Amino acid sequence: RIAGSRRLGELLGAFGLESAEGTLVYLELDEEGVTRLARRRPVLTDDLPRLEFALAALPPDHELTLADLDELLREIPWMARSSRLVGDETLLVPVFERRLARVRHRKNALRRLEHALAHPDLTPSDRAHLHGLAAEMRGRVEPALAHYDQAATGPAITRADELLLDLGESARLLERARRRTRRPDDASALIRAALRQADADALSFVLATRDPRDMTPRPLLRFGRLFASDGCAGVADLLDSLATIRAPEPFEVLYRCLVERGDAAEAERARIAHLGRRDLAAREAFERASEAEAAGNLGDAIRHLRSTLTLLPAHPRAAIQLLELLVLEGRDDEARARLRELREVASLRGDGSRDEIDRAAERLGL
Repeated sequence: RIAGSRRLGELLGAFGLESAEGTLVYLELDEEGVTRLARRRPVLTDDLPRLEFALAALPPDHELTLADLDELLREIPWMARSSRLVGDETLLVPVFERRLARVRHRKNALRRLEHALAHPDLTPSDRAHLHGLAAEMRGRVEPALAHYDQAATGPAITRADELLLDLGESARLLERARRRTRRPDDASALIRAALRQADADALSFVLATRDPRDMTPRPLLRFGRLFASDGCAGVADLLDSLATIRAPEPFEVLYRCLVERGDAAEAERARIAHLGRRDLAAREAFERASEAEAAGNLGDAIRHLRSTLTLLPAHPRAAIQLLELLVLEGRDDEARARLRELREVASLRGDGSRDEIDRAAERLGL
């Protein structure tokens, strides 16, 4: 009906419902799920009076939350393998990707979606990629990486690279890149990791082996090439041409190069650009962590707190929150290992954050 009505398509397009794929993203229960939910339930033959009286008896603040719905449906796959809602031309992978993004902090909804990944129209590589996304959204990093490796597609390899970069594991990322034969469809994470590690050999390797058809943004690729070939001399005058780059690493490299050249004014501009991008990325990661924690998705909150501390190692609120969530998740050994790292960083600051962390550690029994 949507496809056959231009006016209806335009109206629903504002909500992402302009296509069959967009509509499926909002689906909570398909026809087989409804049948399973209704099984062994009483059949109402005259439901209107019963509903009227039952609704009138509900307290004013009563509501059905998404958490309530997810708990009710937790044993029912999000979409049946034989669902009639999926047509021959339905693009299933975008549907699953958008649905994952929509329910990323609803743990039971994520599990229901994972059960639905047995759908026969998904290829093994697509299924592995989607399992990786679901595991990542639950904060299960190693299973996510394993699924991405199993998928072995350009998008899956790219996502694995981005995940490791976000978690501050640049050396591991570059080592993995040297061992694999397949390439990502975007080499940005690899270029940033090499710049972050100040590893000229790794940068040259990444540039020499990347897929020439990939989607690496041109400004970042150009910066990487010039720095790999000519060092500071190749990039020292590029500051004004880097405005579209959101990644902080090129600006940190540029700052060091300009300091080395003795250009204090330009070095200060590069420093401000680097700090602005770094702080923005850290703030966004911290906000995602807070959102995940509020929704009860502690694994994903931990992942984003690690990303925050990768960018801002001396972020006391993120540090203490990370320790608290690790203890709540029963990951005490990991919490103690993180505590040692956080104490070292806080000691270098000399601003009292070490005392805050010590008090939190004592409160948590670490």
